[in-house]
Amino acid sequence: MTDIAPPAAATWDVEDIVTQALAVLRLGPGDVDEGRVETMAVVACGQVDSLVDSPESIDPTPAMIDSAVQTTIALYRRKDAPFGTADAWSSDAVAVGIPTGPLAGGRAEVLPDKRRWGVG
Repeated sequence: MTDIAPPAAATWDVEDIVTQALAVLRLGPGDVDEGRVETMAVVACGQVDSLVDSPESIDPTPAMIDSAVQTTIALYRRKDAPFGTADAWSSDAVAVGIPTGPLAGGRAEVLPDKRRWGVG
């Protein structure tokens, strides 16, 4: 059996991802939730790294950065949907659900950056 190295961490600018996520969330610098958003950004970067699955450290592409921002926002907003539904309703009175994985929204745009495919 061949040993496969875990994905290497990309050289992320977490502060930039936090700044972009705060802007989308309309939270200013120094907001009470800024620390939580920063924690979610670190987790999001790790999830994007796992999806890209690069054996060596790489510089994140714009698509990877956008995916990390989207994932940060999704992770942050999960606190508002403890039972799997957002506090929103569709036009036919059905509760709006949240995706099962926080990376679901950014998965497709990161796939062109994926380095390894298949099962080891």
